[in-house]
Amino acid sequence: MEKNRKSNLLYTLVIAALVITVGILAGGIAKNLASENETYTSANPTFSTTNTVTDTTQASPATSTTQSPSTQPSTENTTATAPLSTEETLKTTDEVCNTYNNCINTLKAYKGSVIVHKDEKIDMTITEFSLPAPTEQINSVMRSIVPDTLEDYSFQNGFRTDEPEIGLTDTIPPFGKDASVSYANVSSAIITDTASGQEITLRLIPESSSYDGTVTTATPNMSSVLDPLDFATFEMGPIGIQKAQISYPEATLTAELDVSGRLTRLTVILPVIVSCTGGMSVFTADVGLDMKVTTVYEISYQ
Repeated sequence: MEKNRKSNLLYTLVIAALVITVGILAGGIAKNLASENETYTSANPTFSTTNTVTDTTQASPATSTTQSPSTQPSTENTTATAPLSTEETLKTTDEVCNTYNNCINTLKAYKGSVIVHKDEKIDMTITEFSLPAPTEQINSVMRSIVPDTLEDYSFQNGFRTDEPEIGLTDTIPPFGKDASVSYANVSSAIITDTASGQEITLRLIPESSSYDGTVTTATPNMSSVLDPLDFATFEMGPIGIQKAQISYPEATLTAELDVSGRLTRLTVILPVIVSCTGGMSVFTADVGLDMKVTTVYEISYQ
């Protein structure tokens, strides 16, 4: 399933950091990782800058909806006129969230012919580790194994034509379930009129979770629209994680809709900070990772 592929990728990167760090000292452990990991196709995607309207809109001090995570959003939050539009769309935060949920969930349930183009890039840096290992060498190895994704998926009647067991609901986040974001999950929710329809930008309230070797604590903001890391759901194999702290500073989602309200493009920018303790046998290490996952989904209705 698409959910497992993406989650396993981020999980594998964390495990790879542990293996490489420990392996440099223990001898040969890092080399074994390559044969155990799934092989992905690398690409060098170029991300469009056509969605810069949102930044311009948010820069207006009179229309900003940004708030402190501890402050419940006011129903007076409104959107602003985008440079490409002559009309202002005024909506409360919850109305914007409901519009986002509707466009995502409508696509998940779509039964016609559609092509989803996925363009994903992961930037990652090991920021700390407890063992005396060469930082530049480890980050160089990590950069060489972190893949970019550039793929096209064709769907008919809600399922992929090449792998019928994978549906649209497994391809568009949150994987395997409907989007359910509300004012309680966001620090900002903005909708603007554009020349081709509308654009919605959500910024999630930052949150963190912890893993104690058995259970990963919940992150309701992330779970409403995305898929947080959950180490409890994976088989550890020879590599084990004893504990972890996972932080999501502020995920940003931008949905572009056509004049009919259909989702045509979704851009997800997900920063993730992981601090964990783990390793193999007697070799363990404390490792910190700073990641940013940028994923663009372009939807073409046939």
